[in-house]
Amino acid sequence: MPYQRLLNITGILLGGIVLSGTEPTIPAGIYGTNIHMIDRVGEDMEDYQAVFASMRASGCLWGRSDNYWITNEPQPGKWYFEETDRFFRDARQAGITILPIFTAADLHLPAHYKPLSAHLSEYRAYLEKFVGRYRDSVKCWQISNEPNSGGSSTRQLECGDYRTYLNLLKFSYETIKATDPEATVVHAGIIGTDNSVTDFGYLERELSEGMANYCDVLSIHPYLESNYPEELYPAGLEKLRQLLKKYGAEHKPLWVTELGDSIGTPPEWEKYYPVAFREAGIDPARTTLLVIEDPEWNFFTEGWMLNAENLGVRFRTKCSIRMMELARQPADTVLLLGTNGDFPIRFYPALQDYLRRGGTIVSAWIMPLYFELTKENGKQVKRQKVEARHMKGLHLGWEAFWTQKGIPGEFSRLRSAFPDMPDFSRYRMAGRILSEKNLHPGDRLIPLIYAEDGGCQRPVAGVYRFNSEFKGNAIINLCWGYPFKARHASDSARTWPRSVLLLRAGGVDKVFTYKYRIHKNRTAQDYGLHNWNLKPLPGAQALKTLFRLFPEKTRIDVVNRDRPWIARGIRPDGKVVHAVWLRHGSAPFRLTFSGKLESVTDYQGLPLDWNDDKLVVTDAPLYLLGPETITVKSAHK
Repeated sequence: MPYQRLLNITGILLGGIVLSGTEPTIPAGIYGTNIHMIDRVGEDMEDYQAVFASMRASGCLWGRSDNYWITNEPQPGKWYFEETDRFFRDARQAGITILPIFTAADLHLPAHYKPLSAHLSEYRAYLEKFVGRYRDSVKCWQISNEPNSGGSSTRQLECGDYRTYLNLLKFSYETIKATDPEATVVHAGIIGTDNSVTDFGYLERELSEGMANYCDVLSIHPYLESNYPEELYPAGLEKLRQLLKKYGAEHKPLWVTELGDSIGTPPEWEKYYPVAFREAGIDPARTTLLVIEDPEWNFFTEGWMLNAENLGVRFRTKCSIRMMELARQPADTVLLLGTNGDFPIRFYPALQDYLRRGGTIVSAWIMPLYFELTKENGKQVKRQKVEARHMKGLHLGWEAFWTQKGIPGEFSRLRSAFPDMPDFSRYRMAGRILSEKNLHPGDRLIPLIYAEDGGCQRPVAGVYRFNSEFKGNAIINLCWGYPFKARHASDSARTWPRSVLLLRAGGVDKVFTYKYRIHKNRTAQDYGLHNWNLKPLPGAQALKTLFRLFPEKTRIDVVNRDRPWIARGIRPDGKVVHAVWLRHGSAPFRLTFSGKLESVTDYQGLPLDWNDDKLVVTDAPLYLLGPETITVKSAHK
């Protein structure tokens, strides 16, 4: 296998090297971004200085960027460094620290050095030349990107086995340290899976075989996807700490080298759900929308990806309920179940009864009840994947490429089933489909969107219309991609500071946004905190405000969880700053504090005139500078 060859060559080339005990060098700065400006010769090369000046002004002192080996050695032994020299020079002059990524994906590799496993001596020469050339200005190097994802890093390593990456990491680590003993080697960012901060199984396999000996910094990519920061990061980071402690790696610095949202206002939303409700026989103007807000179960079904505002229709009323109230809700309503497949299983019979009486549920991105929520010791909410366990009991069904032969791993296009639906043909999606296998006599599935690939066509969004012992509907959308997961820039801005505060409180040392600006050729949605012309989006200002009030070396602790969330920071100048926010919605609170209140600032950095003990708290953090402690109580009458 390729990793075995890699292991053998590593021993041949580096077996006699004795590495120095020199401590690695990590420059200052806690806020970075992905810029990807040296991807290829001639791409995005024209405005290094403008981008670096913009980054500096926004408080962002680190830039993460791919290195394309093919750029520097387009022909064997012929080296080209003109553009990379300018890139690193301009970054250094602007006070920006660069984190280069050494990858060897197909796109990055020179054709004459493929496959990598047959050209490790050349790869070693490339590392030595590159690190040696820039060692005075670059001290941190990342080895690969998301090797667990099945994307570029799998193609780069020729197989998805974790040992392949582990041996590449070891080979790269020893070569870099031999070239510059003061260098810092950063592990590849492991992307989260199954709504987790990382891929725990992949990471544990690496740690069990000594991965921590061949990097100075650990890295994760904990994208929120459909989650809220509050439900993903505190518990996920605690689980990660326990795993690292198990293998003696708990003292390694932890960086988040990618984190971001796809920004845009997808027009598809405005036409998709009106058709869905029509086919379900529902008139939203005469119907109540039910959303679940239950802090006891940490279960909130209205979120940034699916809420009353982006359904494209106007309901008569919206009503928030708790789980214990589901059993007494009228059947002529629509229940929003959210986008992450969670459900407190204690209330499964109440959900079945709701459908039996004629109620309608709406779920997106994943089948409902894909995850069970239970309670440990009657208190701690536990989340467990159960996949299709409850589908029969709901008359629903799904299949995927791993459960049914003939379903492709990825469909190449989507197609609308109705002429008044949007054109989805430019979008792809993973191989998961809706199934009729659990329908009862009288039930039917009305497809709304088909996924296609070659001769395969399967429904991936539709309305289950029940006319058996169930009399309601289930509106299900399994599509996952730009038309459905883009966020409004204002929504993203409200989430960014919450994410960063919880990550830093959980032990993360640096956070790199993905990415600095939206690409100039994007016509729909893209990741980024600035437009291509470097005009900042609201998220950029939100982060600038956060890092001004919570600067580097601020000790951050979460001192209150939910209703509201409160993070307390002790800054290097000795001042105390608090951030106060809700997971969702808004509510008034009465505030008392000890110490002098110097200022109250909103998440965009605007000062607030506040002379009352009442404070309206929302999902956008408010910052209070000065008080040693604060106490809040609900001000609802």
